[in-house]
Amino acid sequence: MKRQLIALGLLTGSILPIATVHSPAAAATITINELEGRVKSAGTLQQTGDRYGFTGTLGQRDKEDSFSFNVPEQGTHTFLLSADSNLSNEFLSVFHGSQRVLRIKRGRSFQATLKPGVHRLVVEGQSSIGQRKYTGDIITPKVTSRKVNVDLISAQGRDKFDRGIGSSTRPDFFVETSMNNVSKPKTKVHGNNNTPRFNHRVSHTLPRSENLVLIKIRLKDQDPGTDGQTADINPSTKSKEITLRYIPTTGKIFNTSDNKLVGRYGVPFSLAGTNGPKATLNLKISHTNHR
Repeated sequence: MKRQLIALGLLTGSILPIATVHSPAAAATITINELEGRVKSAGTLQQTGDRYGFTGTLGQRDKEDSFSFNVPEQGTHTFLLSADSNLSNEFLSVFHGSQRVLRIKRGRSFQATLKPGVHRLVVEGQSSIGQRKYTGDIITPKVTSRKVNVDLISAQGRDKFDRGIGSSTRPDFFVETSMNNVSKPKTKVHGNNNTPRFNHRVSHTLPRSENLVLIKIRLKDQDPGTDGQTADINPSTKSKEITLRYIPTTGKIFNTSDNKLVGRYGVPFSLAGTNGPKATLNLKISHTNHR
């Protein structure tokens, strides 16, 4: 038995009819020989609209082949398994860990959104007339740019603010942000409110060649005649403001003050300061890929 994985260049990531799956393409061709009885690694699938063609043989006893591949970031991939009348019970399955993401019959195509990480592709089938060949494809999304979104959800003051200004100790919070040194629109001021809900989104577009966004955030208390008192939301240093480093291809968010992981793609998280006047900011960071 011999199986191959072929990476073919593709101009678009759209679904193609089964009849045209294996039309000639002009990119590099990569052939990967099997490791008998073991899963063969196909490496990392680049999200540039490429088509990865896999082929192998199945028979009476050899009823399953496996390939592994790494997905660098979340995206929608297209899977196709061409029909072969000499194979029966032919299926293609994709697993992420122990979870099966999809299972399709021969002659079918299917789109699935894959999470970052290593996946396993399994082809099942059998033949009563000796070894028979199968073919299939993975079409990766073609990413041209990424739109990074910061959702400022809410805040909570954990100290007294506006000391000496009348009898009020409740802050008038608003948030200032910049992304890769580009200032973004401020939130509106929430007057005399210790627990404001901002529900405010700021965004920044990255070309595909860039994979890093530095997000500077200040939570401020507006005071008459000043540009505002900065509340401490940095859990690591005496600096009250915070700069976050977001890496879209991994979905990880780090505090640049100490390089600690503080959040992940699409999951709400909190930043809580440790020096006065202290506050907590709740937010979420995500991105969308543009084709």
